[in-house]
Amino acid sequence: MIISSMPHMFAKSIWHERCHICGMVAEHNIHMVGKTDTAQLVENLKAATLRRKEWMARAMQNSVSQKPEPILTFQEVITAVIKERAYQDAKYGAIETRQTSLSSWLLIIQAELDEAKAGWLKGTKGRDSCLQELVQVTATCIACLQTHGTEGGGK
Repeated sequence: MIISSMPHMFAKSIWHERCHICGMVAEHNIHMVGKTDTAQLVENLKAATLRRKEWMARAMQNSVSQKPEPILTFQEVITAVIKERAYQDAKYGAIETRQTSLSSWLLIIQAELDEAKAGWLKGTKGRDSCLQELVQVTATCIACLQTHGTEGGGK
């Protein structure tokens, strides 16, 4: 962060903060072009801090208000994952016909996990809900292990 009382200075700041509850990253942008007024820059910092606090409060509210549903049996959970694997194979083709590298699988898994976090924060329902996204994450992990095995560094 550059803060200057000199009117001809350019100030810009972009920073990322990771929520300690869910791991989501919030991006805050502050920039002023041209004549930089220190007081205005401080006001922008205060506004960004307030946005961060609101975001954190929303995350905390979600974590406190969500009560666990009845627990499923192991077989019910595995059945949901098997159905998701079948859905993925129908949508993208059987994993035997795809040449997906381990690094690509890791990126796909991370994207699915990010969607689960977003579903949790937003409280979405249906296929985009946090728990449904976790089923997708699990099914994607299984597809990766089917492709590359469980030992060593992968292909």
